[in-house]
Amino acid sequence: MNNGEYRDPGQGQTFYQPVRQQSRLGLVAMILGIAGLATGTLECSVAAIILACFAKSRDGEYNVRSKTGLITGIVGAALCAVRMVLMLVCGLLWVGTLSALLAGLLDGIAENGVRVAVAAGLLF
Repeated sequence: MNNGEYRDPGQGQTFYQPVRQQSRLGLVAMILGIAGLATGTLECSVAAIILACFAKSRDGEYNVRSKTGLITGIVGAALCAVRMVLMLVCGLLWVGTLSALLAGLLDGIAENGVRVAVAAGLLF
Protein backbone atom coordinates (compact mmCIF):
# COMPACT_ATOMS: atom_id res chain seq x y z
CA MET A 1 0.00 0.00 0.00
CA ASN A 2 2.74 2.40 -0.88
CA ASN A 3 2.20 5.39 -3.19
CA GLY A 4 -1.48 4.67 -3.70
CA GLU A 5 -0.83 1.07 -4.81
CA TYR A 6 -2.95 -1.86 -3.68
CA ARG A 7 -3.43 -5.42 -4.87
CA ASP A 8 -6.60 -7.36 -5.42
CA PRO A 9 -6.03 -10.60 -3.50
CA GLY A 10 -8.34 -12.67 -5.66
CA GLN A 11 -7.07 -11.65 -9.09
CA GLY A 12 -3.42 -10.88 -8.40
CA GLN A 13 -3.70 -7.58 -10.23
CA THR A 14 -2.16 -4.34 -9.06
CA PHE A 15 -4.27 -1.20 -9.09
CA TYR A 16 -2.96 2.32 -8.75
CA GLN A 17 -4.98 4.94 -7.02
CA PRO A 18 -4.15 8.42 -8.24
CA VAL A 19 -2.30 10.44 -5.64
CA ARG A 20 -3.62 13.95 -5.34
CA GLN A 21 -0.79 16.43 -5.58
CA GLN A 22 -1.03 19.42 -3.28
CA SER A 23 -0.45 22.86 -4.70
CA ARG A 24 2.57 24.85 -3.65
CA LEU A 25 0.39 27.75 -2.59
CA GLY A 26 -0.15 26.10 0.78
CA LEU A 27 3.60 25.81 1.30
CA VAL A 28 4.16 29.44 0.34
CA ALA A 29 1.29 30.50 2.64
CA MET A 30 2.86 28.58 5.52
CA ILE A 31 6.29 30.16 4.91
CA LEU A 32 4.80 33.66 4.70
CA GLY A 33 2.72 33.09 7.83
CA ILE A 34 5.74 32.02 9.83
CA ALA A 35 7.75 34.93 8.41
CA GLY A 36 4.94 37.30 9.38
CA LEU A 37 5.05 36.01 12.94
CA ALA A 38 8.84 36.16 13.12
CA THR A 39 9.24 39.64 11.65
CA GLY A 40 5.97 41.21 12.75
CA THR A 41 5.13 42.50 9.28
CA LEU A 42 1.53 42.90 8.27
CA GLU A 43 2.32 42.32 4.59
CA CYS A 44 3.57 38.76 5.11
CA SER A 45 0.59 37.90 7.31
CA VAL A 46 -1.98 39.24 4.85
CA ALA A 47 -0.24 37.49 1.94
CA ALA A 48 -0.31 34.22 3.92
CA ILE A 49 -4.05 34.55 4.50
CA ILE A 50 -4.73 35.30 0.83
CA LEU A 51 -2.55 32.45 -0.46
CA ALA A 52 -4.10 29.99 2.00
CA CYS A 53 -7.55 30.91 0.66
CA PHE A 54 -6.30 30.50 -2.93
CA ALA A 55 -4.85 27.09 -2.01
CA LYS A 56 -8.21 26.04 -0.55
CA SER A 57 -10.07 27.10 -3.67
CA ARG A 58 -7.61 25.22 -5.85
CA ASP A 59 -7.39 22.02 -3.75
CA GLY A 60 -10.98 22.03 -2.53
CA GLU A 61 -9.99 21.86 1.14
CA TYR A 62 -7.40 23.19 3.52
CA ASN A 63 -4.41 20.89 3.68
CA VAL A 64 -1.99 20.99 6.61
CA ARG A 65 0.29 23.59 5.04
CA SER A 66 -2.42 25.97 3.93
CA LYS A 67 -4.19 25.65 7.29
CA THR A 68 -0.92 26.44 9.06
CA GLY A 69 -0.42 29.45 6.78
CA LEU A 70 -3.95 30.65 7.46
CA ILE A 71 -3.62 30.33 11.24
CA THR A 72 -0.17 31.91 11.46
CA GLY A 73 -1.29 34.67 9.10
CA ILE A 74 -4.31 35.50 11.23
CA VAL A 75 -2.28 35.43 14.46
CA GLY A 76 0.45 37.56 12.88
CA ALA A 77 -2.05 40.11 11.58
CA ALA A 78 -3.76 40.30 14.97
CA LEU A 79 -0.45 40.81 16.79
CA CYS A 80 0.51 43.50 14.28
CA ALA A 81 -2.81 45.27 14.84
CA VAL A 82 -2.30 45.17 18.63
CA ARG A 83 1.22 46.54 18.16
CA MET A 84 -0.09 49.40 16.01
CA VAL A 85 -2.71 50.33 18.61
CA LEU A 86 -0.12 50.27 21.39
CA MET A 87 2.23 52.45 19.34
CA LEU A 88 -0.59 54.93 18.74
CA VAL A 89 -1.49 55.07 22.44
CA CYS A 90 2.16 55.46 23.49
CA GLY A 91 2.64 58.17 20.87
CA LEU A 92 -0.37 60.08 22.12
CA LEU A 93 0.84 59.78 25.71
CA TRP A 94 4.28 61.00 24.68
CA VAL A 95 2.81 63.98 22.85
CA GLY A 96 0.67 64.78 25.90
CA THR A 97 3.70 64.61 28.18
CA LEU A 98 5.78 66.71 25.80
CA SER A 99 3.05 69.33 25.54
CA ALA A 100 2.80 69.48 29.35
CA LEU A 101 6.57 70.01 29.60
CA LEU A 102 6.47 72.74 26.98
CA ALA A 103 3.52 74.39 28.70
CA GLY A 104 5.48 74.40 31.98
CA LEU A 105 8.47 75.86 30.18
CA LEU A 106 6.38 78.64 28.69
CA ASP A 107 4.76 79.35 32.04
CA GLY A 108 8.24 79.59 33.59
CA ILE A 109 9.29 82.09 30.96
CA ALA A 110 6.19 84.18 31.54
CA GLU A 111 6.60 84.23 35.34
CA ASN A 112 10.34 84.35 36.00
CA GLY A 113 12.00 85.35 32.80
CA VAL A 114 14.71 83.58 30.89
CA ARG A 115 16.49 81.95 33.90
CA VAL A 116 13.73 79.39 34.50
CA ALA A 117 13.53 78.66 30.77
CA VAL A 118 17.24 77.88 30.63
CA ALA A 119 17.03 75.67 33.74
CA ALA A 120 14.02 73.81 32.33
CA GLY A 121 15.88 73.39 29.05
CA LEU A 122 18.80 71.79 30.86
CA LEU A 123 16.44 69.23 32.41
CA PHE A 124 15.61 67.76 29.00
